[in-house]
Amino acid sequence: MKIKRHSSKNKKSRKSYRELKFTISLERELLQNLLDNIPDAIYFKDDKNRITRVNKFYAENFKLSPEDIIGKTDFDFFQKNQAQRMFDDDTYILKTGKPIIGKIERTLLPDKRCVCVTTTKIPIKNKKNKITGTMGITRDITAYDDAERTNLDMITNSLKVLDKILETKDPYTLSYPGKKIELWN
Repeated sequence: MKIKRHSSKNKKSRKSYRELKFTISLERELLQNLLDNIPDAIYFKDDKNRITRVNKFYAENFKLSPEDIIGKTDFDFFQKNQAQRMFDDDTYILKTGKPIIGKIERTLLPDKRCVCVTTTKIPIKNKKNKITGTMGITRDITAYDDAERTNLDMITNSLKVLDKILETKDPYTLSYPGKKIELWN
């Protein structure tokens, strides 16, 4: 009888193990699917600011496989002053635990394109709440930035035209020094 009960416990343990393994596999697949299909650069770094994981979008911007990026730092991909700013942001998060949310910045990509991006970076913590790295998401907002600049230019030009119009004399009003005569009632 004891053997049966023990055997029954083993079957339950094996079933629980299989269910847990399946659940973990499913969650890993869902996460990878999200990472591979989101049109933003997503990256994870350790406490030394070395890249530990990236999504396809991030890797494609460098024309590399994700595996070729692992272990490298921003200094391997960006100009020194730009990489230093990224390093400083990551170090700030590692030291303070405070995220950087929606930071808008200009980025020069390795292919020499200058893009406008918004970046959010957060700390990664272990079960003991110790910061072990950072995770970031960077979105290209160049098209939005260009549209905003165009709108601003149009508004500025409109204000210049309006200013010129206001400087001219109204043809329906005669003005004399100290006296104004209106032709319309």
